Amino acid sequence: MSKDIYRYFRIEARELIDGLAQGALALEQEAGNAKVSPLLRLAHTLKGAARVVKRGVIADQAHALEELLIPLRDQPRRATVQEVSACLALVDGMRRDLDALDAAPVAPAAPASSGTGAAPALEQARAVRIDSQEASALVEGLASASRRVFDLSAGLETLQAVGSPARSLAALLAHDFKAAPGATAAPRRASELSEQLVSRLDASQRRLQEGLQGLGREVVDLRKRVERLQLMPLGTLFDALQRVARDAAQELGRQVQWLAEGGEIGIDTVVLAVLAEALPHMVRNAVAHGIEAPAQRRAAAKPESGTVQLRCTRRGNRVTLALADDGQGLDLEAVRQAARERGLVSAEQVLDDAAAIALLLRGGLSTSPTVSTVSGRGVGLDVVREAVERLRGDLSVSTRRGAGTTVELQVPVSLSSARALLAQSGRSQVAVPLEAVRCTVRATAQQVIPTAAGEALVHEGRTVPLVALGSLIGAPSSPREPGARRLVVVVHGAGAEAALDVDALLGTSEITVQPFPPGVAPVAVLAGVGVDESGSPQLVLDVAAAVAAALAWVPGVVATAPTTPRRLPILVIDDSLTTRTLEQSILESAGYEVEVAVSAEDALAKAALVRYGLFVVDVEMPGMDGFTFVERTRADPVQRQVPAILVTSLSSAQARERGHQAGAVAFIVKAEFDQRILLDLIRGILG
Repeated sequence: MSKDIYRYFRIEARELIDGLAQGALALEQEAGNAKVSPLLRLAHTLKGAARVVKRGVIADQAHALEELLIPLRDQPRRATVQEVSACLALVDGMRRDLDALDAAPVAPAAPASSGTGAAPALEQARAVRIDSQEASALVEGLASASRRVFDLSAGLETLQAVGSPARSLAALLAHDFKAAPGATAAPRRASELSEQLVSRLDASQRRLQEGLQGLGREVVDLRKRVERLQLMPLGTLFDALQRVARDAAQELGRQVQWLAEGGEIGIDTVVLAVLAEALPHMVRNAVAHGIEAPAQRRAAAKPESGTVQLRCTRRGNRVTLALADDGQGLDLEAVRQAARERGLVSAEQVLDDAAAIALLLRGGLSTSPTVSTVSGRGVGLDVVREAVERLRGDLSVSTRRGAGTTVELQVPVSLSSARALLAQSGRSQVAVPLEAVRCTVRATAQQVIPTAAGEALVHEGRTVPLVALGSLIGAPSSPREPGARRLVVVVHGAGAEAALDVDALLGTSEITVQPFPPGVAPVAVLAGVGVDESGSPQLVLDVAAAVAAALAWVPGVVATAPTTPRRLPILVIDDSLTTRTLEQSILESAGYEVEVAVSAEDALAKAALVRYGLFVVDVEMPGMDGFTFVERTRADPVQRQVPAILVTSLSSAQARERGHQAGAVAFIVKAEFDQRILLDLIRGILG
């Protein structure tokens, strides 16, 4: 394979072009040499680098960009729309030539084309510092290595099993030899050889065990590092989305200010690429259907320039992207009228606001009176909805007439990595994605009722189909005594619920999911195989398929997922890693969503951004102690509604009284810690 002479040029040029695109957009907002001089330096550097590797098109375009920027430097002023558009057109041309290098290192640059001039957001998603395919291959290789470690561990168990009879044989020979003092040299030699065999077996076991433990730790650590390499910041898309907003506003005669936050949040490149297809449609819709013309905004006592803002936040393994505009809001009456004209609803049918929004989200429905390059065909929300479905995410819309609209996406950080609850059925272990777990229940005989085709669980006033996890995956469950409580995991997927009867819960773990290896027949209810934090392979449950199978096995019992909001997360606050991890594992295994804080100060910062349902707080921590944290939250008009439990090594009556005075609802001594008491207490508080 020939040497890639453009390897480092690609990296440098991508950074320079991204900087030029961002800086060109800023020229419209503010005048001054401080904005222009950095752009001239970027363009000059890119021109020189392009000439070194004989990329004449990029070099010429960089030179042309310099010619456009010099007058703005010499006579500082705000750039006109036409000047910024000309700069961006040159930037787009350089980006096209660079993209041509990615496809074919010696291919000529594509000719400049007319159009909006906005660089597609998907191109931004591809601008990675490492090859994501190489990273994916590394993850797969590490998963294979983890499986080999597991196989070697099984070999170690076999070696240990061989050692046991060898030691028995050595003991027997030694006994016989001592019992027969007149024996020949052969029994003596046999006894010595057996003792040597046992000694070598023991030494081999120790070396192999130590080596496997070290190798397992290294594989897990390396796997985590490679997974982090697969994450890209969401901010990679921000410049391209700003271009989309600007170009749509220019075409429609609107004025738009673009704001974005949360760009530092890392997300898997596969997820990012799907978002890069959907977000431009959301931005165009916000401008076309939301932001009014300047005259309309003046008449409504609004600033002439509208605002489109993207807020990105992360909670656990989910990222929320909320795109809000301060425009006119959705015209839901126009949605109803368009639906009647399309025959989607009858003339007599009454649609409330929620039903009208749901109809709009189905796609193919537009309220725009004309068709343009920006809007009018009703396909934008189709793309968004399909993207959310591909990512197994959620889509919601809220709007207020005259005030604006917010479109919110919730998607996983990664499709290949997720927090999971490890459940056991017989000799099989299955990882259940934690985000799909409603709760775990120790069901009494009274809660399990027979149906015509199986069993159902009566839980929180609902009847949920109950199936054994082992039956779903084709593995036998362990026998249990009649009338004994049954351990059940209630899961939700595809808009319904099911209860899975399991033998044991083994805690939670981060799972890297991989498809089934070639030649292995997939199981309908399994999403693939995964590797947990210890490097051990795990089967990963496809929850939607499992719920569908449970509904099919137990017909007539349809448990629709409740429409009430999900329980608020619990914040565990402790400076001890061990205590934090233990409490988090216990609570997540019981079906609660948990976040952690390493100090009271860290907890206060998190509580200012996220609404929690409960605080579980250590007392003795560096800096602010738990008593003070509870007092601070009791004094806050919002946080005072959140109950707090103190978990501490202090056991004196004075400490208990201090906690009561601070406002804690319960006091647990670590020396007397019992997870059943903790869970019963939390259920009593949260319901």
